[in-house]
Amino acid sequence: MKQLYLAALFTLMAAVGLWVVESIEGSKITTSEYMDLTFYMVFFGAVLAFPFYFIVFCPIGIAVDKWLNRNLPIKLISYMLVGGVSGYYIFEMLYEVRFVEEFGLHSSTSIILFAAIGALLSIAETMARTSWERAAALQAKEYDS
Repeated sequence: MKQLYLAALFTLMAAVGLWVVESIEGSKITTSEYMDLTFYMVFFGAVLAFPFYFIVFCPIGIAVDKWLNRNLPIKLISYMLVGGVSGYYIFEMLYEVRFVEEFGLHSSTSIILFAAIGALLSIAETMARTSWERAAALQAKEYDS
């Protein structure tokens, strides 16, 4: 159940991230060839983000929690790295090379934004894990009493 909540959170953050990238970089494109499909882009991005969490972020989190003794810095760096690389590929998929060159679009916007989303997801996952563990411990304590 925890993973579903985290996947929903990631989906929301990815959708907002796509919207921000489109608002910052897409607004620089001033040609009629570029169709502003922000709503559709955010919707389909969110649809793809949900399974992406389970394919990429969930296994990393489980591996770090299991084999690296829940090492937050390693999880944080891993999530930021995956987020940044994903941000680069998202930018490449959204904007043609011609638009990037002609209108001065910067992939760094997307890379930094999605790396930050990865960092926020790592922190949220750690906070969720500790709160669920605390709740389980309280429930076990009440059950023993």
